[in-house]
Amino acid sequence: MRTWQNLSGRARAEDGAVTIEALFWVVAIVFVFGLVVDASSLFYTQSNVLRTVQDANRNMSIGRFRTPEEAKAYVETVLDPVSPNATATVTVAGSIVTTRVTVPAGDLQLIGILAPLSGIPITVQGRHYIEDYGT
Repeated sequence: MRTWQNLSGRARAEDGAVTIEALFWVVAIVFVFGLVVDASSLFYTQSNVLRTVQDANRNMSIGRFRTPEEAKAYVETVLDPVSPNATATVTVAGSIVTTRVTVPAGDLQLIGILAPLSGIPITVQGRHYIEDYGT
């Protein structure tokens, strides 16, 4: 244990110097962690949106959905808990069904480190051939 004899000895002490540096490192580590969490959330949700698009296209392909409006309603219903601002369009051209979903990036962030990217839309599109079994 160190004892201080006079005031000038206290002015030269460096006992608290590491505390300031540690504070800077903690802030940097928390920022990087938040960045990783938000980026992971974006990629995870994008893959879930793609799976939903593929499910809708497949259901349209095999005739479970008879109209593009049914497929659109399915996609928007499935994605509503994830992103209430998601918009879907489903078109059928010839024997190909195309589903396109646009989700605002701001809806997919958990922490908000990527807030400057919130206005950027994330678009996922899938195409599928419509199967014809002679029905």
